[in-house]
Amino acid sequence: HMGEEPEFAKETSIRLGQASEFALIIAVAYTSAGYLSAELAQMVQLITVLTMLISSYVVVFKCPTPIGVQPSLQRD
Repeated sequence: HMGEEPEFAKETSIRLGQASEFALIIAVAYTSAGYLSAELAQMVQLITVLTMLISSYVVVFKCPTPIGVQPSLQRD
């Protein structure tokens, strides 16, 4: 919607999805402040770890990166 190429927008959203580790910090802070139950904090942690694993897999195997697994994906 912002005028970017669809492929560029897709790759950008995948790469930004890797910033999900901040959810762990927020969950810990809210749990210690009493705003979040321990069970809900564990669910947030599980979902965050799964998201990090999936997005890392997609970036390494599908997006151009210096650590790409195929020569066609290895770019600086």
